[in-house]
Amino acid sequence: MSVSSFLLPFWLLISLSVNICLSSVPEMDNCIGNNYPTRVYNSMWLPYNITAEKYVLELRFGRIHTNSRYIGRVEMYLKVTKATDTVLFHMRYLNIVTVTAHYRDPGNGSHVSYTIGQQNRGCNGIDLYYITLPDRLSENSNLRIRINFRGRLNAKPVGLYRSSFAENGTNRHMLLSRMWPENAREVFPCFDEARFKASVSLSVDINLLDNHKPLFNSELKEEEVLQNTYRRYTFHDTIELSTYQLLFACVESTLYSRPPRNGKQVRIHSALSSNVEDKTNLAIENAHRLIHFYEGFLNVTFPYTHIDILAVPNLDEIRRAPGLIALPSHWVLLDTNTATQKQLDRLIPALSEAIAYQWFGTYAKIWTWGGLWQIESFTELAASYVPPGALELPRELTYNKRLEALAWSSWPRTVYPRSASVYDGEKRYALTVGASVLQMMVQLESEPDQRLFLRNYVGLLKSDTTGQAYDHLLSSLPTLKWMLDTMGEDDFFTWLSSPGYPVVSIKRPEGTDVFNFKQERFLLYDPGDDHDTSFDLPDSYEPWRIVISYSIFNSDGIDRLNSAEIWSGWEWNETRAMKADEWFAFNAMGKGFYRVNYEESNWLRLSEHLVANTEALPFQLRQVLLDDAFSLARARLLNYRLAFKMIRYLSRETDLRVWTIALDHLDFIDERLQLEEEYDLFKAYLQNRLVHPKLRVIGWWPVRQFELQHRLIKFGRKPQWYKDFLQSKFDEWKVDTTSQLPQNVRPAVLDYVVQNGVHEDWSIIFDRAVSSSDVDERSELFRILAKSNNLTRVQRVLNAMVDGSMTGADVAEVMPPLGANAFRRNTTWNFIKSHFNSLYSMVQDSPNAWPKFFDFIAHLDGENSDQEANTLPGAIRGGPARRHFKRAVAELRSNVKWRSEQLDDLKDWLRETMQSWASNCQSSVNVPAPSGSCWR
Repeated sequence: MSVSSFLLPFWLLISLSVNICLSSVPEMDNCIGNNYPTRVYNSMWLPYNITAEKYVLELRFGRIHTNSRYIGRVEMYLKVTKATDTVLFHMRYLNIVTVTAHYRDPGNGSHVSYTIGQQNRGCNGIDLYYITLPDRLSENSNLRIRINFRGRLNAKPVGLYRSSFAENGTNRHMLLSRMWPENAREVFPCFDEARFKASVSLSVDINLLDNHKPLFNSELKEEEVLQNTYRRYTFHDTIELSTYQLLFACVESTLYSRPPRNGKQVRIHSALSSNVEDKTNLAIENAHRLIHFYEGFLNVTFPYTHIDILAVPNLDEIRRAPGLIALPSHWVLLDTNTATQKQLDRLIPALSEAIAYQWFGTYAKIWTWGGLWQIESFTELAASYVPPGALELPRELTYNKRLEALAWSSWPRTVYPRSASVYDGEKRYALTVGASVLQMMVQLESEPDQRLFLRNYVGLLKSDTTGQAYDHLLSSLPTLKWMLDTMGEDDFFTWLSSPGYPVVSIKRPEGTDVFNFKQERFLLYDPGDDHDTSFDLPDSYEPWRIVISYSIFNSDGIDRLNSAEIWSGWEWNETRAMKADEWFAFNAMGKGFYRVNYEESNWLRLSEHLVANTEALPFQLRQVLLDDAFSLARARLLNYRLAFKMIRYLSRETDLRVWTIALDHLDFIDERLQLEEEYDLFKAYLQNRLVHPKLRVIGWWPVRQFELQHRLIKFGRKPQWYKDFLQSKFDEWKVDTTSQLPQNVRPAVLDYVVQNGVHEDWSIIFDRAVSSSDVDERSELFRILAKSNNLTRVQRVLNAMVDGSMTGADVAEVMPPLGANAFRRNTTWNFIKSHFNSLYSMVQDSPNAWPKFFDFIAHLDGENSDQEANTLPGAIRGGPARRHFKRAVAELRSNVKWRSEQLDDLKDWLRETMQSWASNCQSSVNVPAPSGSCWR
């Protein structure tokens, strides 16, 4: 995510009349004081300057049934991918004892062993550990970090925890892990993000008094007795896995297996002490058959020589990982002679998913959380294609494929990383790549086409080294070829820049149970003009096949009905019985790839329930309602008066993902109101109507994440301690600009100095940008420099574009922030028109730079700005960059219409609302003073 898009205005979280000092929050005292430079917060991806290649992990446990603590040591073998002197990795609730780094001295090549001091210890709630090395390591250097630590078994079923169950009057205990989605950091220090894949060498010490044996993703290599006290179990190295894919158990179990079949063996480990061998036949036989089926279906050999299945009595979910599966005992252990249809309907889908995951989970190159969901959805889809003839079904029992039921009612899972939407910049829960996988598959009406799609996908995964297999595969789908050709793959998943996606309008006549549906096209951008039809929809374009999910809620906000059906058509009716006090929402969990528009009465009803039942409603529904309302308003399909009613409840919202959605949309409005008289009213409304003061002093998520904290107070009255802190960090850095600002504070420090610092400090950043040989650093610095409101500084950035100080890549990077700089937009536009030929010549050979280069056009103001854009040299409109230029003009035309049709109404609403609020609160509109009676 770019710096310019990440540091969005966060002024809605602070009152003009209240100064915040986050250091007053107890949890922050140890994190932001003198120790702060060694700490970072979990509001960011780990930088990709270092990658993990291997973990050598050693764990030692006390008595399993009584001891909740364990000790561990991990050696992380790392590769430096970009010159750096800092190392960041994840840890949570671990006590770090010692940390030692081993590497070769960059100067003379001698071995360096550096012990990191205790000041690097973190505080509660902080997920990242930050190390500064005495030397700057060069690209491709090797680094080994050894960490001794102490851990504690989790009280909840996440991370590593103790589980118990009763059998024959005796309590039996075991250790289980649940690393998904980001809990491996609670077990051992690691790079706990899906994109970091490394092999793991595990050894586990178990007290000799316990009869427990460990299970892991890989096979046991050897075991030995240590000091007559412990038995050490050492496993073979795993293949390269993401940390969330690790699965570990330590259990008293009985092993049941059959001879290998075609070189593969299925083994069941039962945690029950009783002999259940006769109940393992059905699971083992069908696991073998599923392996055989998938090998033919996907045309790729099973990745392993064995698969272990752990049957646990007190488990209530599937835990699947490469090489190891954990399932509830009552799902797995079935008597062939007495098994019921209901039991079979649990076992077969669970095994089908878990076995299919051995391909998708093993070969996937995951770079984002969206990629993770892509793998999950493909796994479930593949499982739905298993035919009854491929299975061993006892007696008269049957198994029916359930494509819709399996793929649509069970996905996406409710467990989702809290940080993922910020990390990936995803606009909403439904727009992960996984959701698009399911939507695209539904468009392929032919089952053979769907099967071929999955087979080709696995083949691409196996040879893919870039994480782009899915993108390449999409381009081969005839159904989507027009969209990809028109908008380009980069824009395919972005609602606000893609034509043709559906919006479903829903009406329910008063007093009836009949719902009227109408499918339309969601077009944020206007089609091309009379002389250019590149953005026009084809005449023969068919309606999308849409998965319509129904959710009916009772008066307490509890979802009593959730079903899904696939519809294909422009209009249709459905009947759903509802009680008088019930209300409805569609696509409530964000599974469908479409927007929903309601009639005004239902929008108002939804707004009331958001206020009354905030905690009861799922966060996915809150995201979907906010995102749909503001996106439809931006596309002129809904008025902003209704959209703003949907965020009245935000004073009660504590979920990071929902706030991210709200901020994205409010930032769009903020940019367009900055030069209007009503801008102060807009800020006052957000600062005083939406966020209750109590959220400013509790341990809510912004106080634990510095970059979000910077957004929080960016537009409010900045506390003096905060200004001093940012300036002090910059003063330390400018003494030696070859060093690195701490990764976590860098964007906030640079942004503050560019906007508020003296010219000398601004010039230091500018000179560093010009002289740096680091492409990423140049891009970051130039983007921040372009945001200055100072005319002289903006002119200096503009001149650098043509005097040889910038490369073509730099020019493309500064275009978006220059366009968003409302105060200097006219100055920039006049400069670009005067130097357009030379600027375009710098980027014309770099197609990847074209979208950013033309982004500035979309931000132009004025009724005739689209005509001005078309006065640019004709070579653009006929050259290879034509599509990107026309897209920018289309967005510009849409923004012009927005100003003419929506802006005046929005300003009128602001004046009416704030005048009414000020009157009720007996306060000036310009300097509102929050009080209990004013919160609605």
